[in-house]
Amino acid sequence: MQSSDTQNEPVSPTLKVLVKSDPAFVIGVALFAWTGGYIGSVVMMFGPKHLPDGQSQSIAASVLVSFLVLGLAFGAALSSVCVMLL
Repeated sequence: MQSSDTQNEPVSPTLKVLVKSDPAFVIGVALFAWTGGYIGSVVMMFGPKHLPDGQSQSIAASVLVSFLVLGLAFGAALSSVCVMLL
């Protein structure tokens, strides 16, 4: 497990164990996976369908994809910065 440890001891002196229970950690990861994956997919599929005409639906789908790509790029850049800070 990444943030959990069987002895509940930090892996390094600068990092502390935030979740002391492995089942709680797995449930948390599963919850984040479901909310981010499933709900995000549902929004991407059904969001544009709520608009009346095809042109508006096309624009809405393009905007959703653009923000998805921007979010992924921002997350990747931010993770690199976080790794450098550690």
